[in-house]
Amino acid sequence: MKKDGNAVFEIVIPLDQYPHLYEHEPLGDAVAKLLGQCSDDGCHLHYDELFILDSENCLVGHLSIRDILISFFPSLLSQGSSSVYAGKKEQLTDLAILLVGTSDRECQRQVDHRVGDYMTRPHRVVEGRIHPLQALEIMIKDKETTLPVVDRGMLLGAVRMMDLFRYLGPRCTLPTTGEQQPES
Repeated sequence: MKKDGNAVFEIVIPLDQYPHLYEHEPLGDAVAKLLGQCSDDGCHLHYDELFILDSENCLVGHLSIRDILISFFPSLLSQGSSSVYAGKKEQLTDLAILLVGTSDRECQRQVDHRVGDYMTRPHRVVEGRIHPLQALEIMIKDKETTLPVVDRGMLLGAVRMMDLFRYLGPRCTLPTTGEQQPES
């Protein structure tokens, strides 16, 4: 692929650098992989989801931290019809602290479950040759923050909205005194 400064493949996070697991691996591995990629001070995660691959390295889904947390604490966070609490919904968060011990045990039971059981089916994929603005438009319309990037059907990696912002943002700022505006 030729680099001309106007294609998503130039800002893609390669698959070997983007967190991913195979569908048969346990949720505990997903947690370890996401926690292992954080800021130097350990307070901020670099990624909020992983790609899930099958045994042939094909994308079959993604697993977000939201999916993981819901799987770990289903009695508290599940959106099903059953509820742990009766009464006003506004007070649910105030009462959540009462389930701390139960939630810890529930979380530990879920750690060995397969990531494939909790993943969401694949995002829409984008071709690496499209312009970053096209990828941004898809993300905004589909309410996604990460898209898988492919080239002729082969998964290359991911492009995130924050990477598009980093790429597009400098084009949209006013230059300070004595600073040249980036050429397009």
